[in-house]
Amino acid sequence: MGCIFSSSGGDSSNKSKKEFSLTTSDGKHKTSAWSTEFDEQNWKQDTEKIWQRKIEDLSIHMDLPRLGHKISIYKNGSIIEENNNNNNSTKSEVVFFLCTTLVEQLGESEEFISEITDNFYHDDYVHKDGSGDVSQQLLRFLVAMIHPESKTERVLKLCHQKMVFPAFYSIKNKIFDELPFKDQRGTWFINIYINDDDDTVTVVHSKRQIAKNTEYGQEEEFSFRWELICHLVGDTLEELEDQEIRIAEVKIREDVSKSRKKEINQLFEKNFNMGSYQDVNEDESENETEDE
Repeated sequence: MGCIFSSSGGDSSNKSKKEFSLTTSDGKHKTSAWSTEFDEQNWKQDTEKIWQRKIEDLSIHMDLPRLGHKISIYKNGSIIEENNNNNNSTKSEVVFFLCTTLVEQLGESEEFISEITDNFYHDDYVHKDGSGDVSQQLLRFLVAMIHPESKTERVLKLCHQKMVFPAFYSIKNKIFDELPFKDQRGTWFINIYINDDDDTVTVVHSKRQIAKNTEYGQEEEFSFRWELICHLVGDTLEELEDQEIRIAEVKIREDVSKSRKKEINQLFEKNFNMGSYQDVNEDESENETEDE
């Protein structure tokens, strides 16, 4: 699967003339990033269309094993486990933790929880000894054992790389011509926030980009961390209520001129909501406490 976060050279103005589509000419879903542009105003609808696909048509089985140690689950504001520090766990052990924790913390039925716990490691699914292709084993497990239209399925369908395609292209559409950027590898994280107070789940993808035109050995002129925030609501989390792009952080090299720093900051502030999801939520909580 290609990586949308890596920018290649070339004339971006020519690319912007092409029409972006989530499907190929024969109606099949695209399986990798295409660097053509799309209708930026529809990026939210495009994101929801990806979420509505069947679990077998998404890249969950490929992305959970490689990204699982960078996924954190929060329940009512408290982290359940720091997966980032679980460096001794195998890929399958990390995915097992994620799946079993989700079904339990989302309040799925005891039968469903047992099915996940008892059948994850199975000759027909994931091999505990690590033999075989774990992604294909996981795909068979997800299709067979994750109940369709369950809370767990709906959360998992937000936790893969394809979910961020439309948001990434929206960011690129707005600022790339003035601030060319590229991927900073190893900086993609996912936080899952389960909130019992209002029976919602929020999934936040976080990724850092750096200035594209940086010479070897030189510190980049700027970098920024952006978030895709997806809110699930409803009795079974059946509605993707809203999606939001936030610029969580902007860093500018110290020796950059004041006028250039101002130009960079203003471009972000003009086009995006600033501040991370977590910081904004904490500020809102503090304000509510003061009002009481």
